[in-house]
Amino acid sequence: ISYLVEVQRGTYPAERDLSAYFSFVLFFPKFLAGPVERPAHLLPQLKQVHEFDAARALRGLERMLWGFFKKLVIADNIAVLVAHIYATLPHTDGPALLFLVLLYPFQMYADFSGYTDIVLGAALVLGIKLSENFDRPFSSHSISEYWRRWHISVSTWFRDYVYFQLASPKEKTEMRRYVALFITFVVSGLWHGATWTFLVFGLFNATVRVLDNLTVRVRKPVWAAIDVLGLSRLSGALQILFTFCLTAASLLFFGAPS
Repeated sequence: ISYLVEVQRGTYPAERDLSAYFSFVLFFPKFLAGPVERPAHLLPQLKQVHEFDAARALRGLERMLWGFFKKLVIADNIAVLVAHIYATLPHTDGPALLFLVLLYPFQMYADFSGYTDIVLGAALVLGIKLSENFDRPFSSHSISEYWRRWHISVSTWFRDYVYFQLASPKEKTEMRRYVALFITFVVSGLWHGATWTFLVFGLFNATVRVLDNLTVRVRKPVWAAIDVLGLSRLSGALQILFTFCLTAASLLFFGAPS
């Protein structure tokens, strides 16, 4: 879709080399789950000649090994605990549910970012540099910052091809931007699958993201006041904790069976 849109806009020339085009669409490391690459970043690399580089291949294999560790050792072991709690939800007590809410984000992060590390490492062995997809998302101080750090290639894709199209630059009314933001997050939820759980996941994130924008003028003075008292570390920790709790609540719907 990004290729078609960029060509239609005239921001990227139509690719006349059929083998290069299919290499871009079917590049096997990123084929299943990303990162979502733009034609301007990946296509030119696929048309270059890449000589074998032992040092580069070693860096790629190390990145793959780190990805396998996150996926197989961290994510898959947490998944066993999470699956058990989800399977016994009607009989689960409060502490176990709280444990699920707080633990599941780490499973998701280790799973998604681990897969990305494997993909980036495999591509690097071949001489291809793909886009970074995660940037310490759980150290974010706000929801808007979190979405700049989590699944970056997908977040920016929806920003460029959905949000910017709805929030027309000719009509920069605040209400239009909020509506565009809300629709974008609902669509991004359904992008994961046409189920009620993903719809609620999208609605939850849409609501929180709009509220994040609406309350920023209230929150900033509060955090600034705490900073003035010489408690800047406490202020930062509270912002990170609050953001993580909202993130954890949204991911609960992402993994829920119904």
